[in-house]
Amino acid sequence: MDRIVMGSDYCFAIVHLALGARVAHRTPGRALKRVFAVVLYRLATNMLVSSFT
Repeated sequence: MDRIVMGSDYCFAIVHLALGARVAHRTPGRALKRVFAVVLYRLATNMLVSSFT
């Protein structure tokens, strides 16, 4: 059961990161793109780390 949950968290983090990259690409303004990318990267990284602990 734990492996299924970890696998789904991992997939969710990858989808979240890909979706965030797409939205950040369409976001106007260089600074906004950078901030948005950093926030989404941190969220996805935290999800991945928490799924393996």
